[in-house]
Amino acid sequence: MNRKLEALIHPLILCTVVVLHPALAGIARADWPQMLGPHRDGKATADGVTLLSSFPEDGPKVAWKHKLGEGFAGPVVANGKVLVFHRDDNKAMLESLDALTGKPEWAYRYDTNYRDNFGFDGGPRSAPTVDGGQVFLYGAEGQLHCVDEQTGKGQWSLDLVKEVDSAQGFFGRSSAPLVVGDVVLVCAGGERNGKRSAVFAFQRKTGKLAWQAIDDEADYASPVLGTFHDKPVVVCFLRTGLALLDPATGVELYTERFRSEINASVNAASPVLLGDNAVFLSSCYDVGAGVWQVTPELKAKSIWKRNDQLDCHYATPVEKDGYLYSFHGRQESGTELRCIRASDGDMQWKTPRMPAGSVLIADDKLLVLTEKGELVIAPLSAKQFTPSTRGQVLAAETRALPAYANGFFYCRDRRQLVCIDLRLSK
Repeated sequence: MNRKLEALIHPLILCTVVVLHPALAGIARADWPQMLGPHRDGKATADGVTLLSSFPEDGPKVAWKHKLGEGFAGPVVANGKVLVFHRDDNKAMLESLDALTGKPEWAYRYDTNYRDNFGFDGGPRSAPTVDGGQVFLYGAEGQLHCVDEQTGKGQWSLDLVKEVDSAQGFFGRSSAPLVVGDVVLVCAGGERNGKRSAVFAFQRKTGKLAWQAIDDEADYASPVLGTFHDKPVVVCFLRTGLALLDPATGVELYTERFRSEINASVNAASPVLLGDNAVFLSSCYDVGAGVWQVTPELKAKSIWKRNDQLDCHYATPVEKDGYLYSFHGRQESGTELRCIRASDGDMQWKTPRMPAGSVLIADDKLLVLTEKGELVIAPLSAKQFTPSTRGQVLAAETRALPAYANGFFYCRDRRQLVCIDLRLSK
């Protein structure tokens, strides 16, 4: 592989982690325990906190900082802890920090030999997932670990390269683990028992293989859990395209091709659920975006597919009141922040060119973090984008997904994790 291919794909394909801040006096705790928040939709739970509309004269207020190693995995937060996954030399590391002060509490380490094909970054790409006292990690080298949330002691681990022949792909493994009941799912991409599969489920207590599903390869989007017609369904955006499956059995419900004809391409933005019966997917490389309605038979019917409306390179869009917000375009070619109507894909507004990044919604505001390390806050509106404040919070190469909880914004670059206080002073 070469630098030309790197420019084609660019490793901004990263599943990141989100952080939670502990309850402060008079504030109910709203955790962010996995990638893109409680429901993997980029939206903060209502927490009663009013966010500021402008930064102080001396810039964003930093609550604390913590030094990190390599990686694109953002932090997650649960039960008063911030959990962040990164790499220090040849050790992958999960650190637990006090969410109020950033003080380290424990660290879990394991050996990693991952080498990026482009020499770009050797750290983990996917965020940890916290559920029921367990933390699940999936590293770029293909190791899946289960760690006790309170003590940091390992409960079990699997090398999925050895277990299922997981393929490295262009930029390592990047599927954020998804917990559904008694199993944990990863889009590992590999082969087991003579069967090629994109998705593997393991018993969360033991690590034993529960099922494998979908004759496809993994890509860089992470699976999400939806409820369609009162039935749980896992939605995946795999190498070939859309896939729906039963989380209890792994039975394939529906697949449809939705990918580029260009081999040097990726599907990186995770699926977005629209209400209780529709799914939105988006990709670059001449793929475009589309919406599928999920039928009572748990099949999918295409509603619309359009190019050049909201073609997402790596940032997953967020949806609110029937509108989708995200970055459009290839990271290396220049991007715009856009809003489209979910029902038909019609564009509502777009910004001039701005650096690529990611978007969250909290307190009816868009929290936009660019890869240049700038945080931009704007009122949530499908009519126009009018930033109310902006400030530098990190260095360049900020590519991990940020997190929000209880008025605090958590973000990282390749050197440090930063907690920003966004609460409106009273």
